Amino acid sequence: MRIPFPNFIPLTPLTIYLGVLLAVQLMEGTDPIFALLMLLAQLFAVLAFNTLGGMSHVAGSFCLFALLPNVTIPEIVHAILLQPGDFNLAAPLQTSAVCAIFFAGFYVAARFVPLIPHPRRPVFDRVYFSLAEMRAISIIATILSLAIMEMFLRNQGEVENGSFLALILHFFPVLNPLAVVLATRVCLQSSGGRSAMNWLVALIVVAALIPGTLGASKEGMITPIFCWVVVCAAYGYRFTRMQFAALAAFLIGAAMFIYPYAQNTRDYVREAPTISAKIAVIVAYIRNPSSFPNFLETENSSTSEFGEASSKIGILWRMSELSTIDDFVSSDQTQGFTGITPYLPAFLYLIPHFIWPNRPQDITSNTLARKAGVPLAPGDYTTQVTLGAPGMFYDLGGWLALPVYTILEFAAFFYVLRCLVGKASTSLWGLLLIGATAYDAGICLPSLPIEIVEDFLLVYVGLVACLKAVGYVSEVLLVRQTAG
Repeated sequence: MRIPFPNFIPLTPLTIYLGVLLAVQLMEGTDPIFALLMLLAQLFAVLAFNTLGGMSHVAGSFCLFALLPNVTIPEIVHAILLQPGDFNLAAPLQTSAVCAIFFAGFYVAARFVPLIPHPRRPVFDRVYFSLAEMRAISIIATILSLAIMEMFLRNQGEVENGSFLALILHFFPVLNPLAVVLATRVCLQSSGGRSAMNWLVALIVVAALIPGTLGASKEGMITPIFCWVVVCAAYGYRFTRMQFAALAAFLIGAAMFIYPYAQNTRDYVREAPTISAKIAVIVAYIRNPSSFPNFLETENSSTSEFGEASSKIGILWRMSELSTIDDFVSSDQTQGFTGITPYLPAFLYLIPHFIWPNRPQDITSNTLARKAGVPLAPGDYTTQVTLGAPGMFYDLGGWLALPVYTILEFAAFFYVLRCLVGKASTSLWGLLLIGATAYDAGICLPSLPIEIVEDFLLVYVGLVACLKAVGYVSEVLLVRQTAG
C-alpha cells in the first residue's frame, strides 16, 4: 500500500465532492451565498494546485496546505456535526468572500508563473550530494538543532538582539525537517526503495521530536513525523499491510496525544526553568493527564467556532482557522487595517543585529492576534498564534488590497520556489520545502514567504557550503599525501 501523493486532482471527483458538500450545507441551513463562495474558494485552490504540478512541487503543495485549515477542514467538520457552514461567524458573507478572493489570487498567480522564463535547472539542484554527504548533513542538522534548543532553554527563552543565539536561531526552523528528510531519503535510496526506516532514521526522528516536546509545540511535534511520511509518499514507498496498520495506529495515537498535551501543558512546560523540570512536567502528564486543566473545557462554549461540540472533534478544532479570518474581518471594520508597512522589515531579515543593532522587526502573529480579539494573557507577547492567512491579507487594506497583494506576493513566491528547487521526486530541497512549509501555509503571514526563502538560503549557503568546503579540502589534502 502506498500513501497518496497526487500531482493532479481530477475535476470530475472534485465536482462531485463540492456538489455533495454544497447540498449538505444547504440542508443544514447554511446561507446559500456563503456556501457558494466557500465552494469557489476550494475550486480556485485546487485549480492552482493542479497548475503548479500538485504535490510534485512545493509551489503546488503550498496551495493545498493553505486551503485545508482555512476552508476545507472547517466546512467538512461543520457538515459532520450537522452545523451550518457559517455557524457562529460574526460576518459570514464577508469572511467567505475573503476566502474566495484569496484563493482566486492563488489561481491567478499560478497561471502567471509558468509564463515567466525559468532556469533550465533549479539553482539548489545544481550541486550534487552523495549518499554519504546527505547522511552527514542529516546528522549535523540534528546535532545543531539540539544544541540550539539547549542554548535557548538555558537562556530561559530570552534572546538578546545581536547575540550569537539570535543569529543561529535563523537556522532552527529548517534543521529538524532537513535532518528527517535527508535521513529518510538516504535510507530509501541505499535500500533500493525496500526500506524507509532504520536505526539512524528512527534516532533522528526521535531527536527531531525533542525540541517540540520540550516546548509543548504542536508544529514542532507534527513536522518531523509529517516529513517522514512525505518522503515515503514522494518516493512511492510500498507499505505492507502490517506496516500500514502500524503507521495508521501510530499517527492516530500521536494525534490523540499531541493536541491535548500541547494545549493543556503549554504554560507549565514553558514556565519550567530547566530541562529536567520540563521533563518532570511531561512525565507527570503522561502518568496522569487528568491532573492538568482541560483546555477544551474552558474554551468549549456556545459561542466558539464549533459551539459546545468542540470537545467531540479534538485536534480538528485547532486545525480550523475559519473563525480567525472572521475575527479579522470584524476587527477591521472597527479598528481599521494594519497595512503593509509593519511587514516590510522582513526584507531586512538577513542583516544581523551586530551590523544593524536597531534593525526594525516585522509585526508578529501575537500582535495581530490581539487586534483580532484572540484571548491572550496580559503579559504574553511571545506566544505565536495561528491565524488564517486570508484574514491577514484582507487586513492589509481591504477588498482591493486583498487580491493585489495576494497575486503579487504569491506570483513572486511561487516563481522563486520554481527557480530554486525542482520536483520532489528528484530534488531533495524541493522535498524538504514541502515538509517544512506545510504547517505554515494555512497560517501564512504576508511576511512569511520572504522569511521562508531567506531561511532556506541561509541553510543552503551556510550549512551545505561549509560541508562541501570541508569535503573539497579533505580531498585535496588526501591527494597531496598520496602524491607525497
